[in-house]
Amino acid sequence: MIVIGENTYFEESMNSLVRGDITIKISEKEKKLLVYLLKNQGNELSKEQLIISVWGERSSTIVDANLTQLIYKLRRNLTAIGVLERIKTIPRIGYIYIPPQKNCETAINFSEYNGSNLNFGFNLQKRACSKILVMTILFIPFIVVFGIVFYENRYHIKESADMFTPVMKQGMAIIDSILKKRK
Repeated sequence: MIVIGENTYFEESMNSLVRGDITIKISEKEKKLLVYLLKNQGNELSKEQLIISVWGERSSTIVDANLTQLIYKLRRNLTAIGVLERIKTIPRIGYIYIPPQKNCETAINFSEYNGSNLNFGFNLQKRACSKILVMTILFIPFIVVFGIVFYENRYHIKESADMFTPVMKQGMAIIDSILKKRK
């Protein structure tokens, strides 16, 4: 068994992808492609290299469309067991297999959360270590605190605005109208 993700394995001898109780059989060509991709993880592979590795002697009669279809099928099967975004396309060149991240392998998938029958409908798969997520997590509490402080002090701010330009007054009027609509 070859580990291809968190609790996800490729059983080469049985041509199957396994995650828990889920087993997905793959074709012989998908197996050859996956084995070659796994042996060359992180390396850019040309279409020609992949075609030769899968079709061997018949490679001279194979067109790019055959490889594209095979990549599609393999991606679909990997996605079915929860291994997402591993095979990346390098436009006009070929493909690269991205190995699993050691510290970021756990997926944050809010669309699958069923703890309280919640379905947030969005997926942050493989983004646990991304700067965007970290910044978002840090930014949300700031916005909440700012909103609470602003809401509690809106009348004081409005009084102070009287000392400033009419534009400031218009801005405060807009903010007040928005707050009134929310009530």
